Amino acid sequence: MAIVQSKRREMASKQREIEELAKRERKYRNLFENSLAGMVRISISWDVLEANHALLEMFGVKKPEEVKQIFGSILIADRDQILETLKNQGTLKNFEVTIQRFDKTEACISFSGTLFSDEGYVEGVLIDVTERKRLEAKQLRAQRIESIGVLASGMAHDLKNLLVPVKMAAELMERRHGDQKDKSMLISIRHSAEQSINLVQEVLAFVRGVEGLHIPLHAADLLRRALSVIQETLPSHIEVDSTIPNNSAIVFGDETQLRQVLVNLINNAKDAMPDGGCLSVTLQREVVNKTMAEAIPNADEGNYLVWSIGDTGVGIPSEQIGKIFEPFYTTKEISKGTGLGLSIVAGIIKGHKGFITVESIVDRGTTFHVYLPEAQDTARLSIK
Repeated sequence: MAIVQSKRREMASKQREIEELAKRERKYRNLFENSLAGMVRISISWDVLEANHALLEMFGVKKPEEVKQIFGSILIADRDQILETLKNQGTLKNFEVTIQRFDKTEACISFSGTLFSDEGYVEGVLIDVTERKRLEAKQLRAQRIESIGVLASGMAHDLKNLLVPVKMAAELMERRHGDQKDKSMLISIRHSAEQSINLVQEVLAFVRGVEGLHIPLHAADLLRRALSVIQETLPSHIEVDSTIPNNSAIVFGDETQLRQVLVNLINNAKDAMPDGGCLSVTLQREVVNKTMAEAIPNADEGNYLVWSIGDTGVGIPSEQIGKIFEPFYTTKEISKGTGLGLSIVAGIIKGHKGFITVESIVDRGTTFHVYLPEAQDTARLSIK
């Protein structure tokens, strides 16, 4: 009888242990499946034994077996280092690797894991830190630009003080010299000094910002005047196609700054067509709805006047589109571009409560669309 009771107690104890293990398993399974972080169990050879829903979503796949394909996009050196660290230390924390999702987009992933050597597998936790890395890079770039700005401001003042006397002396000597060869050399010196002063002005404009006096302006007249000035300098093999309606559409803005926007964009279009092509210049009204405003940085809903400057030139590769408005970034040769033009354009447009978009196809051309808020109550305005 005592033996039977002992066996019953032993069986009851084992039953409680089994129930406790099952409870723990359910708790672990619930944590595994519902975790917001990606969780995975892999073999030493990177075979995927288990993967939770968060990881599948992170990688853009539907089945755990597809996760191995994503792991295959990790650099071999990084995979080797992960396993080496796990074998030596047993654990690994916040090791960042780049993976290629199922849709071919890249993501930065922080990998932490523990090696269970007896069982021959690794349990890992993966967190997508792509956005954090992007913000860190953006902040670092902003700090770098600020430092460059301080340096550039000081240099620009000194350069301007040196260049103005050179320009004035060249102009004075032009009047005194009758020899055509000497005059030609002096004209070249004066032009170089003027171009250098203009470059200094661009640097100062970028460093100081783009605040100005905003007054009511006829958008169509401003576009026509800018085009007429540039048109005189266009080579004969560039055709101009302009559609500028005779309307009284008004924007609030600084005329000098907005003219600089147009001149920069038209000049860029010209430079993009060294072998000739068509320069298109248009003005139109457009209503920006909520969906469009949410999709474009710095955009708000409302009524806009849109200047569109297009060319049929070399185009801009898609991977460069996101960089062209960064200061000192240029796709031109060193002697032909400073990388400040489009950054100043973007700053001016932002200062006018507007935004700018770009469409481009390599070898087919580029079009910049400049959106400026249309002034609604124009009856009482003094128009320039």
